This record gives sequence, C-alpha cells and structure tokens, in this order.
Amino acid sequence: MIDIDYFSLFRLPNQFIIDVELLKRSWISAASIAHPDRYVGSSFAIEKISSVQFSSYINKAYQTLKDPLLRAKYICERSGINFEIERTHLVSKAFLSKQLEWHDWIDECGNDFDKLCDLTSQLKKEITNIHDSLESLLDKKRNYKQAATKVCEWMFLEKLMKELDSIQSHRIF
Repeated sequence: MIDIDYFSLFRLPNQFIIDVELLKRSWISAASIAHPDRYVGSSFAIEKISSVQFSSYINKAYQTLKDPLLRAKYICERSGINFEIERTHLVSKAFLSKQLEWHDWIDECGNDFDKLCDLTSQLKKEITNIHDSLESLLDKKRNYKQAATKVCEWMFLEKLMKELDSIQSHRIF
C-alpha cells in the first residue's frame, strides 16, 4: 500500500491554502511519469501493476488536494482526527439547531423559488465563512480539533446544498 503524504507527492507545503495551479502542474508531471502506458512494453509485471497503482494514487491525491473541503478533511485526518468515530462529537449544539432551522426553512419554502434562492445564498455565505476560518485554524493556529468541527459543518452544508439543488430541479415554478 502506498502511503506518501499528498502534499509531499506534489512538493507542496502542508497547508490549507495552496497554489492550485502549481498543484495542477505537479499532478500533470507526476501522472506522466507514472502513467501505465509507459510500462506497456515492460517484461516485468510488477512494473505494470505498480504503475497502475501509483497512477491511481496520484489521481486520488490530486482530487483530494484540489477540493478545499477534501483538502481540509485530509489535513485533519493526517493529524489524527478520525471523522468516522468523532463526527457526532465534533458538531456543536448551536450548529445542530441551525441544521434544524434550515430544514424547517426548506419545508416552509414550498415552491417559493425566491426563498429557496435566499437559503442557497445564506448557505454559500456560511461555506465562505467556514473556508476563511479553516485557513486560520489549519495554517496559522494548527488547531485540528476545531478545524475538524468546521469540516463537519462544511460537509453538512454541502449535503444540504445538493438537497436544495435537487428540490429546485424537481419543482415546477
């Protein structure tokens, strides 16, 4: 199993705010070196298998680091946070109350497109605020526990945004 830190793989600093263009260039370079087509003529099966596995690892690393939410989650996990175990303990009661309010708001909106758009706008602002706080928590304070709380909140908001998109696309206005 390959266990190279994603940031090291692409020669990037281990931080939340990264140069996405540099990430892309590094990914293209790494992907071209490890691409399985380079080993088609190899008489060593291990080279072929290894190139497929490493190429897959490179692509997974790239997909993780290019997405800010996945990048934040990855940083927290590398620092010892286990989201599967700790998820229920990470979210505050205040945020749980907000979740209920947002779900009630969706139910009350019915077919009111303007209200749904207002909620979507509010959720986007929440995500922006979380993104900004993660920059501080991860890159400056190195407070992974608090950052993990924000990651959980962001994951919920993303799920709610998808729910809103689905509602809006299925309703007749």
